[in-house]
Amino acid sequence: EFLNKKKNGDLFWEESYIAPIYGEDGTVQRFLAIKEDITERKRQEEALQKVNLQLEASVTELKRRDHESTLIGHMNDLLRACYSRTEAYRLIALSLREVFPNVSGFLAAPVPTGQAFEVVAEWGENLDSPEPFLADDCWALKRGHHHEAMSPTTGIHCRHFIRPPAGGYLCIPLVIRKTSLGLLHFIARPGERMEYSEVQLAISLSEAITLSLSNLSLHEALLEQAIRDPLTGLFNRRYLEETLGRELHRVQRGN
Repeated sequence: EFLNKKKNGDLFWEESYIAPIYGEDGTVQRFLAIKEDITERKRQEEALQKVNLQLEASVTELKRRDHESTLIGHMNDLLRACYSRTEAYRLIALSLREVFPNVSGFLAAPVPTGQAFEVVAEWGENLDSPEPFLADDCWALKRGHHHEAMSPTTGIHCRHFIRPPAGGYLCIPLVIRKTSLGLLHFIARPGERMEYSEVQLAISLSEAITLSLSNLSLHEALLEQAIRDPLTGLFNRRYLEETLGRELHRVQRGN
């Protein structure tokens, strides 16, 4: 099979069969050649190959989405088992390290005064976690929407870095009912940027994390109201009943 040219200059695909014709003395006397124009067949093969590539891409995309759904479901199951936000912060960092092996980042949460954010968990390598920073230092927190910078030299950059970022980064605010629960920050390797699929996965995970942190905050608030006297702030009898058995078991175990 090869490309040939017609008299008018048009190119076409040709398939040739060439066979020798032998004489009585066993030498080649002539050749028999059969040529066939296979341009249409080639077009059909190319079209079929395109369809196959599209199907492979669709299958790959479905597998990726299924994998992402599994990761989100697994993280949700673990977060539901947490009893405090401190425990959840540590678990979130471990989960994101597994999901994004080539991306570093940190999770920042509001300080008790509510005027600033501080890093409560981080993952990845070569990460310079910032000191406590104000919401105005981050475009995502100011806008209430994720903010992505493609590279260190382009785009509008946040001000919560110790030094300028070496790669592209993504900030996602964790906001529910106008209440800010934290900030997820992802940064790619030096000179690189996050893939589109990674950005979409990070946004999906942030929604699950926001809901889990909101539930934990509510749980902690209800627990605090249940075990403390609202007037004096002292622990009440319910706290004693919950704690005494655990403490007795601890001292017995420690002899």
